[in-house]
Amino acid sequence: MPARSSLEGPAPPFVELSFYLADASDDAGLRKLVGCLEGLGASPTGRVLVHLPPDATLPFGGPTDFEQHRRQIAGFGDLDRLSEDEGCRLVAVEVSGLFSYDRDRFATVTLVRISDTSVGRENHPVAVWASGEAFSGPQGRRAIAVGAEVRNVFVEIVSCIEPSYGAITVDWPLGTPGSIADDPKAGSDYRDFYLARAYAGEPSLSRVESAAADLDIERSKRGLFVFSSPAFGGPPGVDHGSAGTAFTRAIGRRGRRQWG
Repeated sequence: MPARSSLEGPAPPFVELSFYLADASDDAGLRKLVGCLEGLGASPTGRVLVHLPPDATLPFGGPTDFEQHRRQIAGFGDLDRLSEDEGCRLVAVEVSGLFSYDRDRFATVTLVRISDTSVGRENHPVAVWASGEAFSGPQGRRAIAVGAEVRNVFVEIVSCIEPSYGAITVDWPLGTPGSIADDPKAGSDYRDFYLARAYAGEPSLSRVESAAADLDIERSKRGLFVFSSPAFGGPPGVDHGSAGTAFTRAIGRRGRRQWG
């Protein structure tokens, strides 16, 4: 499970919209995601979490590996000031107004914990954590309505930040390429996901599309979306296993090449 920030936010279960950006630093990836959410109508609550390490380049596994300090911001523009004036390392930002289904609760934009073997070698995935209560227990009309909104935001974020890959999960962290490559059972964890053509290559993308032929597939100019959970538009009663396996194999191939 990913380490949770101490920011006030929705109680578990969490729905997690997570993204891996192979070509962006942790700070750049997190800021890119925050900027995207601002464009989608989210507002800062004013609360953020930062590290104050002696050296901002010191590697870390997750947000709780260094002492977390609260900072207040008046607007998203203040995030630049935190880095420039105080030498802070940004790890989490609290936002409101992103989802209409739960306006009384906040979403947290954060870096996701990575494995010890990935520290210093791979980027942290970036994620939006929001209330996932609608997906707990029997899922009826509310889950479908909430799921449609979550899916739309996920697709909008992908279009905005152009990640290498991403997934919608509930209380489950997105893996890095190396951790996925090391886990032969990782495919069972991924039901609703995106894979970029530029990252995986067209042959891998075609294999994923073929494996997901019975699921809900959405092609974009830059990659492929696959949705198997009924709440997110997937067909009921269709197993996601072969699609999830193809997805993680495509990422694992890149992970193995990267780790050499």
